[in-house]
Amino acid sequence: MRTRLCSFLCSAIFALACFSGNQALAKSSAPATSNSAATAAKPAAKPAAAVKGLHRLDFRLEHATCPSCILKVRKALRATPGIEKCEIALRKPYGGVVIFEPTKVNAEKMQVVAREADPNKRVELADLLDQPITTIPALLLPKYTTLKPGP
Repeated sequence: MRTRLCSFLCSAIFALACFSGNQALAKSSAPATSNSAATAAKPAAKPAAAVKGLHRLDFRLEHATCPSCILKVRKALRATPGIEKCEIALRKPYGGVVIFEPTKVNAEKMQVVAREADPNKRVELADLLDQPITTIPALLLPKYTTLKPGP
């Protein structure tokens, strides 16, 4: 079983490398076109993630009873105006992170949205950590990913 898995992974990696190599070869051997002057005149695009005035809010989701409740809270937070991105871990301690515009939404509003999305109306955002950011990360990872030691 293990040798079949290794064989499959090796062949998949080899196929991916060949496919990527063929694309790079095709791009490098493509003849120059007359559109090169038109593309040189275009201004360089800003990175999509560069923004001003956004904040990152890390939190723990407390009193969540099931993964379905967590997903409902995440869906409600994502639908809230002013929230750019939201992720909540499905493993304890249910760490979450939200990228938001503080002019449109605040932590109290997010607390209300989370509580209303939970069918039991018990969910709370705890241990809030609000920080200003200048770029939206491509991959959001909550800061609360381990259980806190007991007293």
